Amino acid sequence: MKSYLTLFAVALATSGVAQAQGDVALFKNGDRLTGEIKALDRGRVSFDTPTTGVINLEWDDIARLSSTTMFEITLESGERIYGTLDEATANGQFQVQTSTGMRDLPSQTIVRMTPIKSTLADRIEMRVDLGHSLAKANDLEQTSFGYDFRYRGETRLINFDIDASTSSSESDPSSTRVFSDFNYQRFLEELDWNPVGIGQLERNDELGIDRRVSYGGGMARYLRDTNQSRIGFPAQWFGASKTTRGLPKPPRTPRRWSR
Repeated sequence: MKSYLTLFAVALATSGVAQAQGDVALFKNGDRLTGEIKALDRGRVSFDTPTTGVINLEWDDIARLSSTTMFEITLESGERIYGTLDEATANGQFQVQTSTGMRDLPSQTIVRMTPIKSTLADRIEMRVDLGHSLAKANDLEQTSFGYDFRYRGETRLINFDIDASTSSSESDPSSTRVFSDFNYQRFLEELDWNPVGIGQLERNDELGIDRRVSYGGGMARYLRDTNQSRIGFPAQWFGASKTTRGLPKPPRTPRRWSR
């Protein structure tokens, strides 16, 4: 029987917690929904309300949207524009207030919308999880740690996370597992190639891996990007190095050539 000494989770989020849910979605049948627009992708709008939580709305069912949040709006042509959503006067038309003026966009030309927070602190999301447990039967003690970091700006996306745990008992030696992952993506104009970089670091005592480092990068672009289909073309490369422990390797036997 397991007896947990302590088990807790700490969540730190620097965006979206205290934001007022004042976005409005007006449907073609006349219904109105108030909440927060989380994203538009693949023909569905993620919409958060206090009563329902996050729900998916069909893009074709929405007549108008309004929001004071800054959005990155991607069009079928590949163009990206940044602005807030003013309530349009006609169904199927969206008015985007940009830094250079108002733009009227038909709904069928919009394929993605991503909220971009106005301040650096709001663009950063972090989460920390801590846990500790002890099983009295075999004195199995386990500790876990998790950390997630995300930054989304107008021109780049950064993700970094760590997942680590240790365990020990009377019969088994201490064992550690650590995995960290880093992703970087840069957003360029229109249909240009977008650079991507990744890095991973892993340690796993159970598998005998002291250190495994993986890294890579590449470029990607969408050849076709609509609400009905998406075709992408990546060009990428990867590399890895690994250090393991275990029995020493036997000496190599010289190769003998025969004629």
